[in-house]
Amino acid sequence: MIGLLFASIDVSLIDLIAPVILAIVVVMIGRALSVYPVIGLLNMTKKEEHIPRSWQHLLAWGSLRGALAVTMVLLIPDNFSIPNWPYENISPKDYITAFTIACIYFTLFIKASTIGPLIKKLKINALSKIEEVEYEEVKALTYAKVLTEVDRFKRKGYIVPEVHDELKRKYEVLYREAVDAGKIAMTGQPNFEENILAIYAIGVEKASLKTLFYYTEVDETVYKKILTDLSNRLEQAENSNERIEIRAADFECDWLDDLSEWSSRLFFGIVSRRPPEVVTLYMYYRARAILARKVLEEFASMKESSHDIYDNQKSFAPMVARYESMERWAREKYVELREKHKVTLDPLVVCFAEAGIYKAEEKILDDLSEKGAISEKVRILLSEELHERTAKIAEAY
Repeated sequence: MIGLLFASIDVSLIDLIAPVILAIVVVMIGRALSVYPVIGLLNMTKKEEHIPRSWQHLLAWGSLRGALAVTMVLLIPDNFSIPNWPYENISPKDYITAFTIACIYFTLFIKASTIGPLIKKLKINALSKIEEVEYEEVKALTYAKVLTEVDRFKRKGYIVPEVHDELKRKYEVLYREAVDAGKIAMTGQPNFEENILAIYAIGVEKASLKTLFYYTEVDETVYKKILTDLSNRLEQAENSNERIEIRAADFECDWLDDLSEWSSRLFFGIVSRRPPEVVTLYMYYRARAILARKVLEEFASMKESSHDIYDNQKSFAPMVARYESMERWAREKYVELREKHKVTLDPLVVCFAEAGIYKAEEKILDDLSEKGAISEKVRILLSEELHERTAKIAEAY
C-alpha cells in the first residue's frame, strides 16, 4: 500500500530531500534521547539487570516504523489546505504523504538492512560463556546419539561393516573434540555444569507443560504460574554463575491476586482472601510431579548415551536428587489433596485418565498415518472424533 501511494503522488524528490533529511535527523536525535538517558538512569538504580551499551546502540538505531505514520496521514482530509501553500501541482495532503513515506523508506532500506551487520559489529550475537558450553554440549550429545544409531544400523544390516567402522571412527573423533572443548569452556566457571543441566531440565519442563496445557490437564492459572517460575529460573541460570535453586514451592497468589484483594478491601470492605480452589491446587501439584518425572527420564536417557562432558557425581547426581525430591513432594501433596477431597477430585482424576488414553490414541493415529496404514480421509475423520471427545473432557471440569 505504501508503494502504491508513493507511486501515485506526483511530487519532485528535489522538494523532499531537505525536509526528509531534517526529519530523519530530528527523529534519530529523539530516539537517542529516549534510549540513552532513560536506560542510563535505570542502570544506575541497579534494580534490574544491567543493559549493556551495545544493546542501547541497537535500540537507538532500530526505530523501524511505518504503519502508524501512514495511518495518521490517511486520516488527513482531502480538502485540507494551508494558507500561502507554495506548491501549485501538489496538495498539502499529498506532500505530507510523500514526505512521510520517504522517511519510512529510510528506516526500511537503510536501517533495516544495516541491523544485521550492526548486531555482528557490536557482537550482540556472540555466545556467552554458558552458551559456549551449551554449544559444545549439544554437539557432544548429538554425536553420542549418532554413534548409537550407527551401531543399530549395523545390527539391522542397513550398512556394511566397512561403512560402519568408518562412520564410527569419524563420529568418535567429533564426539571427543566436542567433549574436550566443552570441558575447556567450563574451566574456572563455578556451577556451570549444574546450570547447563538446569537449563536443559527447564526446557524439558516447559515442553511438557505445554503438552499438559494442550490436553487440558492444567488450566490457564496453573500454566501461567508454573511457566513464570520456569522462566525466572531460566533467566537466572543463563545470567548467573550462582547455583540454581530447584525447590518445592507451594501455590501462591501472584500480584494480580494481591491487587484484586486490595481493590476489594478498598472499595467493598472485603478483607478475606479465598484460598486457591482445590481443583487448581491438585492440577498444580500433579503437574509439578509430572514435570519432575519427565526431567528424570531425560537425565536417564542422557546417561545411557555415554555423554561424558559432565562428571556424573558432580553434576548429574545432585540434579537428579533435587528433581527426585521435587517429584516426591509434589506427589505427596496431590495424593493428600485427593484423600481429603475425594468427592470433588475423583471426577477430575477420571477425566485426566481419559485424557491420557486419548493422548495415546492420538499418537497411535499419527503413527498409522505416517506409515501409510490408513488413508487421509480416515485419519481426518478419526482425528475429528478424537478432538470432539477431548473437548468434552475439558468441558467436564
